[in-house]
Amino acid sequence: MIGSVCYIDLLGFSYLTDHSDDVKNKTIINRYISCLHDIICKAINGTNISYSIISDAVFLYSENECDQLIFALPKIFRQCITNGILLRAGLSYGEYTVTTTALSDNNIYGEAVTRAVKLEKNGKGCRIFIDQEIPSQCSNIFPYNSDIFKPYRNYVNYSYIDVFEWPLIYEKYYYNPINSYNTDLEPNKELADLIFDNYKLSIYLRFSPCFFWNTQTDEGLTHIAVSVEYITSLIDLMLKKTKNARISRIEKEYNTELDDIHRNEILENEYLSVGNVSKDSIRNVEIVENMIEYGRRKYLK
Repeated sequence: MIGSVCYIDLLGFSYLTDHSDDVKNKTIINRYISCLHDIICKAINGTNISYSIISDAVFLYSENECDQLIFALPKIFRQCITNGILLRAGLSYGEYTVTTTALSDNNIYGEAVTRAVKLEKNGKGCRIFIDQEIPSQCSNIFPYNSDIFKPYRNYVNYSYIDVFEWPLIYEKYYYNPINSYNTDLEPNKELADLIFDNYKLSIYLRFSPCFFWNTQTDEGLTHIAVSVEYITSLIDLMLKKTKNARISRIEKEYNTELDDIHRNEILENEYLSVGNVSKDSIRNVEIVENMIEYGRRKYLK
């Protein structure tokens, strides 16, 4: 078979298994594994995506196409974060084989499988690392200048690897990059929902007690910090580009160049136009309190 293969790993799981003699940790392990499987099952329901499970890791694969997987993965990652689960993945396109034996169904192996597993280990945080075939396979979905696929600098060995920027997709809406010479991206409800949901994810990562078990090791803390930085940096990218589009349109309309004061005013209005999500005083009071209380009840249940 030829198609897309995604290897999903549950970050921090080794800490729980290393301390599985703790009764509470056993309960957490069972809960998170069950929750992860439920989320994946709902996300791929009604699609041509199949799965194979190995311990805390899950393989998702789809023959010939990758568009269904591209839109299913953001749903999985978003739902997992709101349930205290942090994931990282590798996504490849190529040949793979699925077999059934007397011991198990859906045994998957092949070039694309091996590559997906290697890709997953290329960085920290809740990223999805991809091979060079994925963008070309999605050319019918995203424009050529899309921000959906971008290079990532791995500072461990100073190499570059492509990343699927899943936080730029919310439900069926994806962030469309701005070419300021011919496109103006106006703020809209879909964009506001996308940015707002990303802020909610960053707040969950920063404050939810559901991630307490991730913070028990330096590695886990790194994954949390990198994930927060990753998601918020993409929020900044979207706000900056929508601001630039607004400035470009105004300057073109009035045939003038705006000064820094007016540019900053436009940026401030841009923040407001996407639902005040950038205001700490607004987002960190009621939203965070509700999330923490919800997470506390869920964690201690």
